[in-house]
Amino acid sequence: MNANILCRGDENSPCIYLMGGEPIKLPAWRDLWVIQVQGADWNRDFSPWPAPKVFSKGEDFSGGGDDYLATLGRIIPQWEGEWGIKPLWRGIAGYSLAGLFSLYAMTKTGLFSRCGCFSGSLWFPGWTEYLRKSDFIGPPECLCFSLGDQESNTRNPMLSSIAEKTEETLAYLKSKNIPCIFSWHPGGHFQHVDQRILSGLEAMLHFQKKN
Repeated sequence: MNANILCRGDENSPCIYLMGGEPIKLPAWRDLWVIQVQGADWNRDFSPWPAPKVFSKGEDFSGGGDDYLATLGRIIPQWEGEWGIKPLWRGIAGYSLAGLFSLYAMTKTGLFSRCGCFSGSLWFPGWTEYLRKSDFIGPPECLCFSLGDQESNTRNPMLSSIAEKTEETLAYLKSKNIPCIFSWHPGGHFQHVDQRILSGLEAMLHFQKKN
């Protein structure tokens, strides 16, 4: 596990941990830290529990999310101590399976108060059932979601359920009065990824709590 600082804020600026993915370019925000955490084994570290693979040539999901999250919980305070960060609030975000992991993390730790689940793999077997019997630790200040309008157009029966599962997730969260933001974006899962992440980070940053 290693950290790549994409954006530097001030000592008390909010801090978002972006899970996995390729390095992306961000605006020179002066009021936000963005730390990209890399080095994960996606199918192991970002899967909340074991599940069968979704592609014939792929690997099964081994369900190492809890172990990875425990490591993250130990190392984040060390990083912030080294960098002199005392964040106003702390967020976690990710794209695809890393988005699912980010949302899952909100049910397992109070380390984060905001979450970005961008084109999140909410088709993951058992996700909506898990969500309905779990509580968020916090509760969250804001959960930000996005999805491509062509992501459901696939012959893979598991992946084609992404829009349905995202809508189920949002409906449940709203029934619990958890603040959520959702945005549609053009294209399929692998299109305009950097732009979608940037849009989601901006939504997390500029969300205003209602008193």
